[in-house]
Amino acid sequence: MVNIIYLLTVKDYARLCGVAVRTVQKRIYKHTIYPVIISNIKFIDINRYPSAKRAPHKKKQDKTPPPAMHYINISDTESVIIKDLVAVRHYAKRLKIRSGTIYERMLRGNIAGIIIGDIIFIDAKKYPPEQFIHVKEL
Repeated sequence: MVNIIYLLTVKDYARLCGVAVRTVQKRIYKHTIYPVIISNIKFIDINRYPSAKRAPHKKKQDKTPPPAMHYINISDTESVIIKDLVAVRHYAKRLKIRSGTIYERMLRGNIAGIIIGDIIFIDAKKYPPEQFIHVKEL
């Protein structure tokens, strides 16, 4: 079972390893790294594939560490089922509503969401599409 606390986006994993994003994508393509796919977005489990630190690039080096995972209104991460997570932008597009309406509900505390890297996810089983029917815009 994958613990969502240890998931990084491909871009953040590449930054952590000190390699280019394309290098990580090649490793995925050659099956040396198996990503966790959530809502068609690839993540790397850093427990399964720890970064082999390399010397920093001589070009522009970003000194900020990759963003950690934050939670919105969720205290128990063990209760989250990864296959039920959908990116808010994909969920809103499927429902034909603005993603801003879902974000507003999250900020008010009506909906719980999870941020992995810089992408916000919603539990599709916990918040079915019927809950958003009255929100549809004209």
